[in-house]
Parts: sequence; structure tokens; C-alpha cells
Amino acid sequence: MKDLSMKTKMALAVSLMFVVVIVLLAWGALYYQEQSLGKAISRQQYALVSSLAANIDDKLALAHNALITAARELPPETVRSSDRAQHFLDARILLLSVFDNGLFLISRDGKLIAESPFLPGRRELDLTSQEYFRQTIATGKPCISKPYTSSRTPGHPAIFLSAPVFDRQGRLTGILGGSFDLWGRNFLQDLSRTRYGDASYFYLTDRDRTIIVHPDRNRILTRMSPGATPLYEKALAGFEGSEETISSQGIRVISSVRHLRTAGWILAANYPSAEAYAPLKTTRHYFLLATLVLTIAVLAIVWLLMKRLTAPLATFTRHVESLPADFGHHHLLEIDSSDEIGVMAQAFNQMVSELETQQTVNESRLKTLLRLNEMTSSSLKEIADLALEETVRLTRSTIGYLAFVNDDESVLTMYSWSRAAMQECAISDKPREYPLSGTGLWGEAVRQRRPVITNDYTAPNPCKKGYPPGHVEVRRHMNAPIFDGERIVIVAGVGNKDEEYDETDVHQLTLLMQGMWRLMQHRRAEEALREEKEKFSLAFQAVPSALVIATLADGKYLEVNEAFERMMEYRRDEVIGRCSLGLDIWENREERAMVIRKLAEGEKVRNQEIGFRSKSGAIITGLYSAEIISIGAERCLLSLVNDITARKKAEEELRRSEERYRSLYNETPVMLHSIDHDGLLVSVSNYWLDTLGYERSEVIGRKTTEFMTDASRQYAEDVVLPEFFRTGSCKDIAYRFVKKNGEIMDVLLSAIAERNDEGEVVRSLAVMTDVTDRKRAQEEIEKLNTDLMARAMELENANREMETFSYSVSHDLRKPLTVISGYCQVIREVCGDHLKEECLGYLQEVQSGAVRMNELIDALLKLSCLTRSELHRETVDLSSIAHTVAAELTLTAPDRRVTFRIADGISVNGDAKLLRVVLENLFGNAWKYTANREEAVIELGVIDIDGTAACFVRDNGTGFNMADAEKLFLPFQRLPGAGEFKGHGIGLATVERIIRRHGGRIWAEGEPDKGATFWFAL
Repeated sequence: MKDLSMKTKMALAVSLMFVVVIVLLAWGALYYQEQSLGKAISRQQYALVSSLAANIDDKLALAHNALITAARELPPETVRSSDRAQHFLDARILLLSVFDNGLFLISRDGKLIAESPFLPGRRELDLTSQEYFRQTIATGKPCISKPYTSSRTPGHPAIFLSAPVFDRQGRLTGILGGSFDLWGRNFLQDLSRTRYGDASYFYLTDRDRTIIVHPDRNRILTRMSPGATPLYEKALAGFEGSEETISSQGIRVISSVRHLRTAGWILAANYPSAEAYAPLKTTRHYFLLATLVLTIAVLAIVWLLMKRLTAPLATFTRHVESLPADFGHHHLLEIDSSDEIGVMAQAFNQMVSELETQQTVNESRLKTLLRLNEMTSSSLKEIADLALEETVRLTRSTIGYLAFVNDDESVLTMYSWSRAAMQECAISDKPREYPLSGTGLWGEAVRQRRPVITNDYTAPNPCKKGYPPGHVEVRRHMNAPIFDGERIVIVAGVGNKDEEYDETDVHQLTLLMQGMWRLMQHRRAEEALREEKEKFSLAFQAVPSALVIATLADGKYLEVNEAFERMMEYRRDEVIGRCSLGLDIWENREERAMVIRKLAEGEKVRNQEIGFRSKSGAIITGLYSAEIISIGAERCLLSLVNDITARKKAEEELRRSEERYRSLYNETPVMLHSIDHDGLLVSVSNYWLDTLGYERSEVIGRKTTEFMTDASRQYAEDVVLPEFFRTGSCKDIAYRFVKKNGEIMDVLLSAIAERNDEGEVVRSLAVMTDVTDRKRAQEEIEKLNTDLMARAMELENANREMETFSYSVSHDLRKPLTVISGYCQVIREVCGDHLKEECLGYLQEVQSGAVRMNELIDALLKLSCLTRSELHRETVDLSSIAHTVAAELTLTAPDRRVTFRIADGISVNGDAKLLRVVLENLFGNAWKYTANREEAVIELGVIDIDGTAACFVRDNGTGFNMADAEKLFLPFQRLPGAGEFKGHGIGLATVERIIRRHGGRIWAEGEPDKGATFWFAL
């Protein structure tokens, strides 16, 4: 330094001072800009985190409320049937679209009843070890679980939302749940794919540090290390906001945290500081380079131009000193010089201009986003149009467009054009949908999945497909895809900027369109929430029970449903804003205070029987349930009342009925008693006591078998009682009871059992009939029956001999008939061509006579069998048999027009097979003798004749002369005129013998050509 001249020293000193001043001022300006930018990014990031937290809260609340509503709608019997439960879950389409890991119905003992979508082999799966099951059972309230490993999708982390299921008595019978797969496609997993920078990310944890959502799925279900992230530790203590901190990976980040009100989770966002301040870092590098160049230039020329340079340096210094206060006003340094100081001033002016321009554009974009957020009453189209116009303005373009992309990214639907584009375009019929395969250069943003800049649109490009006549001329073009997770949802583009497009324009377009898309999604979510509120209102009004929302403090009515209006006879406008005590609705005012006190102490108020007073003064008995809820900042009382006034009246009537039954039981002149499941007497009628001679205190609690003879007791204990407890009934069991005075009484006992829900016999009702006198008479009858049986055996032997004779005669008669018929057939076949027609007629007569003789033999045998067969009496439904016979006759001649009129409910006591023969013959005769009638009518009916039921079969056929009535029932007797109808004269004789064997009689009434009526009584 000693060898240098003063001029050089001054040049060096001035140059050094210049460099020091420039560096200090520039670094000060950069530091100020860095602080301002950091605060702006922090505010913007915290606003974004708050919006996402509110969105997640809303979706969780909507999903949980929908699940709770479904649990209330679930019929109680569904819990007891897996198939019904499966059908109920499969029908919840809306819930299945929300819970991507399925819907579940779990019994109170932790067994899986059903799940949807259905997976085989999982029913009855034990879920008692799950935290959400234990918590819901313990509290009886809905809950959101901690993250856990799903058994439905093995290895996948999941979150479970539960809702308790109560029966009509308010008992918890099961749990309805829905699950989110934290590796699946749902709104929680969408958070992990959300980006607003290259390296930024969001993550979500619960209060126990367990990670729920994270871009690295391997970190889900792991725990945050204590102390690894200072801001996260503050968030656990209740902090919400943004700070610059160190992440768990040791990276300096701008971090924001916000608590979720629904589940108490913590939503956090990390934005690496290096990426946030990247523009400033680039500016700093340029500045250092410029400073170095200026320093070299100053060192070279300052010693020659010291005086000239002093003034510009002073001016430059003053400008730099005023820059922090005036930043943003675009004050440029005016130095009329082309030397190194002038070059440095120009570079500095350019740097300041770029920073001011960038800040202005950022502020303009934020103002646009704020303006979009304030467009609460605008349509989505108006929001999109404004966002597009602002994008055109911010990128200094003249035209712009916005198109939505379908789910599979194959079709682009044009949604909005800028005003300038609409004015310049001369195409009248503009298409709105464009298949991606048919698009040219503007579709490359979707195909390449990145922004595409074309600063010379006229240059040849293989991707271009041209545009139609009248289209706006395009000189420059830029468009970018907007992502929602991994899917492209929007393609936005601008064009015809005077300067070339660069990454700054891409950045502005992308950020603004992403903000617009998030706003549109938020608006759609708000509309969905509004629809859910409308549905809740409809459900509130549709509940058949009276529902009331009132303030907790003074009982002022806020809302009532239609069931309340019907029950209490008040209109809604008569009670809203008024107090229940003022309207005197509570029959006992103290009961409301009792309800409030129980709820305040944490007790449940469920189905309490409380009286209310309607507008007309009528007292209504209701089952009252209540819960404290919060509406905004006000605590309210939600009340539900089921009107049981009618039920109470029915219960009182039942009590009176039971008293009447008890009196009837004790006073009826019948021997009645009841035993329990151990066979001990629990009640006996007064007539039972009077008949056996005991007092009530002597028999209650003792076994009925103690009052029987030894033989009856052994029979009852070994045979009757075990069978009775198994089947639940017994009938006409013969016992011998011992009266108190020692007399033996024969009884017939019949009893029925009353069972509990498990099918066990808990009580019986037995009736005893004294048959002592009847048994003595029966013994006499048995003696007479013995003699009668002996005579019956003699008659049976005679019938057997008669049967042998009949078959012998039948065989002896049939043989010559068969020979005659056979030889006639042989003559016809051998000599038929040589015989005259008259001879052939004779042969036919002989053969037909043999056939008729054979049929007569069959009829005689049948008549003989009917008169000898044993009767099997039972209750016979003649109407049913008649319908069957009528159907069979109709099949023989379906073309005939015959109307059958068969009375319903005709029942008699007799042999079913023989009575069918009666109806077959009577209906057959009616069918045969009405053949010449165009409209035939055959009728079966019954009337009372002198206290005896007489059945009749009536037709409108040829009839008969009453003078011949006595011949009708004789064998082989046919009336005059009957020759034209087929028959042997055996049918009515058969009917008469069957009726006579039943102890009845048969007669007929008729008139020629006016039909006939056959009557019979059994």
C-alpha cells in the first residue's frame, strides 16, 4: 500500500466503499424482501391448511352423521338376521360411496353380522378386541377410532367410524360402522397427494402422535418422535398457526398446523424454505455476479474518472437508501451513463423491476383468489369466467379458455372462453366436447401431463392439426393441466401475449386455476352439505314421534316437527319462541327440572313415562327421551316423545281382563288346575276343590300325582308327563283320583302348555271331566258289544260265503261270454269279406250283447262289494268332492256348456270313498240326462228339513214322471224314454244302498222335460 499512489489508493478506497455500500444495501433489500415473502407464504399456507382442515371436518361430520342416521333407521329385527342385515347394508349406496373400506354391522357381543361389500367366510368374526368396539359399547355413543390395521384389506391401515344401534326399548343391540382405507381412494388419502409446490406436502396425525395420512404410506401408523419437530410439539399443546422450523428429516421448512374439531387430529403442512425462497436465491446470485463485474470495472477506471464517478455514485447511494421505504412504487435509478456504474444501475433497476413485478402479480393473484372466495352467491360458471379473465390479465395475454376433463381423461369439455376470444371468433356453432384423440397441439398438455409453451404457433409442429375458418388467430400459446391428486381435471390455456411465455406465466396460471378448482370443490361440498341439511329437515319432520329442540336454560322452543303439532294440538307458529312452562305443556313442572338435573349429572334420559298437557287440556302419557346438544354456542335440549296414551288404556283394559279371567277360572263349574315346570300345582278352581273335598292350602305346591291312585301315578310320571312337557298338550287321559274321603273318581284329563321364549313349559291349564258314571255305563256297553261281536262274526262268515259264490258265478258267466265274443271276432276277421251286410249286423249285435252282459256282471259285483264293505266314518267335505267330480266330467266333453253350482262348506259324517261313489253316480246321471240341453245346469246344495240336513243334486235335464219314482232305485229298472241314454240301471240302486248303509234315506222329485232333483239325508 505504501508504494501505491494516492490516486490509486483513492480509487481502491472508493471502489471498496462502493462495493461495500452496494453489497450492504442489496443484502438489506433482499433480507426485507425475504421476510415479506416468508410472511406472505406463511399466511397463504395457513389459510390453505385451515381450508383443508375445515373441508376434512365437514366430510368427517357428514359421513358420521349419515352413519348415525342409518343406525337409527335400522329395523331392530335386522340385527338378528344376517341376510336382512346384508340387504340393509347393500341398499346404503350413499354410505358405500363414502366408506371405501366397507360398511359393517356388529352384534353387541362383538360378532360380525354382515359387511358390504360382502366377503365370504367373515361372518361371526370376533371384533371384541377392537378399540372402537370397546369404546362404543362402553359409552353408547358414536366414535371415531384411532388408526388400526384392517382385517378386511389385510395390511392396510384404516379408520373406523361407529354408530350405536338401539332397539325400541333404548337398549344397545349392535354397532353400525364404516371404514376408510388409508391406502385407498378417499378424501383422507387425497390429502397425501395434494401439492402446492414441488417438495411441499401435508400430513395428518392423532393426539397420540400416530400418523394417519402421509405422502410416504410406509410412515402411516408410525408415531412421530417426541421433540423431532418443535412446531408439532407446540401443536400438541394447542398451538395453531405457521412458523419456520426444522422438520423431522432435519430440513428447514415453513410449517403450518391446525386442529380438526371433529376428531381432535392435527393437520400439518411443510413447505421447504429452500423452495419458498428460490427466486430470492437466484436474484442473490445475479447480484453477486453483477457486483463482481462492477468491482472489476471500477478498479480499472475509477482512478481516471473519480470526479465524474463521484456524482453518479452519490445519486446511486441516495436511491438505494430510499429503496426500502419506497419499494413497490417502481422508482428507477436515472443515471445517464454507459460506463460500469451505468451498467450496474441498469442491472439494479432491472432486478428491482422484476421483484416489484413479481410482487405485484402475486398480490394481484391473491386478490383474485380472495375475490373468488367472496363470490358466495355466484354460480360456478361465473367463478370460472372471472378466474379465466384474471388469468388472461395476469399473464398479459389477449385470449384464454378453460376446459374440464372427464374421469378417464379421454374427453375435454370446453367450459369457458375469455371475452376477447368470443368477440374475435367468427365460428357460429362452437363445439363443446372434444375427444382427446382428435385434439391437436392444445391437447398435448393432457397427453404429456405437463404444461406446454408454444411461443411461435405458426412454426411447423407435428402435433398441430390446424383450426377451422373463423377461429381466432393464434400467435403464441401456453396451456397447463390442473391436477386433483393424480387425475387431470382442468386444462387451462392463454394465448397471443406480446412477449414470450415463460415458467412465470405457467406458475401464475397453475396457481390461479388450482385455487379456482379448490374453491369450486368447496362450493360443491357446501351444496352437498346444504342438501344434507335439507334431508335432515325432511327426516326431522317425517319422524312419527314428537321431536322438539328447545333452549336448555329457559326451555324456549326453537323447532318442533309435525308429529308434535298433531300430538299437542299446537301449530308451529304458536310455540316457536315460547317456553314450555309458559304454555303449561308439562303436567308436572318438576319433571322438567328432574330431566335437566339427570342430564347435567351425566345420566341417560330414555323412555321415561311423563305426562303432558295438550292445547285442549287433554293429558297425554308419553315415553320421553332427551339429550343435550349444542347449536352454535348455545346448549339446547333435544326431546323425543312417543305417545303411549292408547297403550296405557290397553294395559288397564288388559288388567281388568285378567281379573275377569281369574274370576272365571275360580268360579266356573269345571275342574281346572295349573301346574308349573316342576309339576307342582300353582292354581286350582273352586269346583276342583269342592269335588275332591280339599282346601286350597292343602293342594297348592303339591304334585297332582299325589292325589292319584298308585297305578295312575305311575302311568302319569312314566308316560304322560314326559310326553306332555315335550309336545305341550295331551287329550282325554284316563286317570283315577282319590278324594279326601277316600272315594275313587274316574276322570278324563286334557291339558295345554304355556311356553316361554326359549320354548320351555312354564305353566299348564288342565281340564278334568268326571267320567265315573260314564265308565260304569261303558262297562255295561262292553258286555253288550261282546255279544254283538259274536253275531257280527257269524254275519261276516255268511258274507264271505256270499262273496265266494258271487265270484264263482261271475267266473262261470264270463267264460261263455268270452267264447261268444271271441268266435264273433274270428268270424268277422276270417269270413268278413264273404258275409252279407245283414250277417255282419247280426254278428255286431251278438258281440255287443256279450259286452253289455259283461258290464252287467261288473256292475253286480260292484254293487255286492259296496253292500259288504266296512264303513269308515269321518267328516267328509262333500263340496270338495263335488268340485273334483265336476272337473272330471268336464274333461270328458270339454265342448259342452254345463254350469256347476256347488254350495261351499257342505260337510257330513260318513265314509269318504262311498260318498264319492254317490256323487259320481248322481252327477253322472245329471250329466247324461242333460246332454240334449244347450245350457245345462247341475247343482249341489243343502237345506234343513225338520231339523235334519238334506243334500240335493238338481239338473235341468229330461226329468221323469213321479209315477215311476219308486222304480228309480231298483236294480236293472230303467224308466220309459231312457233307452236313448247309455246305462245298466245299477247306478241309482248303488246310491240307494250306500245311503241306506249310512242309516239315511234317498228320494227323488222330477217332471218330464223339466229336470230332476235327488235328495238324500245321512
